[in-house]
Amino acid sequence: MTPPLIALNALRHTFGAKTVLDLDRVVIPPGTTALLGPNGAGKTTLLRLLATVASTAPGTIMIDGADIADPEARLALRRRLGYASQLDNLPPRMRVSEYCDYIAALKETTPSRRRRRWTSYILGEVGLTEHRDDRISSLSGGMRRRLVLAQSLLGDPDVLILDEPLVSLDAEHRSSMVRLIAASASARTTVVATHHSDEMAAACQHVMVLLGGRLFFAGPPRQLAEQAIGNVWETSQPINHTAVRALGPDRFRVVGPRPDGGVAVDPTVHDGYLSVLNSATHAQRNAPYH
Repeated sequence: MTPPLIALNALRHTFGAKTVLDLDRVVIPPGTTALLGPNGAGKTTLLRLLATVASTAPGTIMIDGADIADPEARLALRRRLGYASQLDNLPPRMRVSEYCDYIAALKETTPSRRRRRWTSYILGEVGLTEHRDDRISSLSGGMRRRLVLAQSLLGDPDVLILDEPLVSLDAEHRSSMVRLIAASASARTTVVATHHSDEMAAACQHVMVLLGGRLFFAGPPRQLAEQAIGNVWETSQPINHTAVRALGPDRFRVVGPRPDGGVAVDPTVHDGYLSVLNSATHAQRNAPYH
């Protein structure tokens, strides 16, 4: 079965007087899409709408040709959906395996022996097998994050919505979780909000950049990196710039105009992301008031 396509049309969402999403026509294709943007860009709001945990906004969300505002379509989607929220909200007194069995039951996975097989498999995938009998309250932050990802993968959903799945993970587990998410890209449609642009987005087929609830880039990671061609520099001089990263003692990477002593370097996905943000921020600041 071909993974579903997600289509957003005239999607608006507000909190009070503030518009947090303003998307005209956006298509999220099958495969894995990284959703990038600073805090407050609208990423979590969009994911909550896609996962049907937030009330629908004006506009339409079509998943596999069905409008999820329709109750029957929404129920059908939930049967094939995996969702990992940014906040884990895990029940502290449940044991790890009990929690996975409970989530699998909610996903209507039957019989119980099938749920047990799924639990054993998915805990092995996220490296929690030896903690299957531990209470959730005893887990570290990184283990809890892996458990949240594990429950979203139960039942092999063909729509996967992940909000900051790499938060609290060390470098080794971030790499293994990126591989796990990317491994099944051809079998499902995955949308991942992340701040780890070079690590997560580079492993995705598609990237979207949001700022102020609006879409400023959509395309493959290579094209995002290309947005910064000719504007990435390394220098030994610390400078006051919003798009500067320290690479080591007396070594800095700058996206923007050439700094004094700057040496041109090839751009990464993160450099392209910063370049898009710089352009978008400048455009918003200079937009005429209506």
